Amino acid sequence: MNNIVLAQAKSLELTTVLWNDTARDRALPGVSQITYGILRLASYGGIILLHDGGGYRAETVAALPAIITTLEQRGLSL
Repeated sequence: MNNIVLAQAKSLELTTVLWNDTARDRALPGVSQITYGILRLASYGGIILLHDGGGYRAETVAALPAIITTLEQRGLSL
């Protein structure tokens, strides 16, 4: 993102949105570490970056069921 992109978004009345934090899943830390990282960071209105491409993502995919269930139990929604 740069000033040109931001100006164009503004001219189109769009809002730019970034993430608050990342679970650092790109480094392939393992399913439990990804799960722990996300659940530690998650809060109402938060945006946590997860990678769905660019290489091996089986750890991220495997972590999602527990993450989703726990977030929903906390009253958060995706």
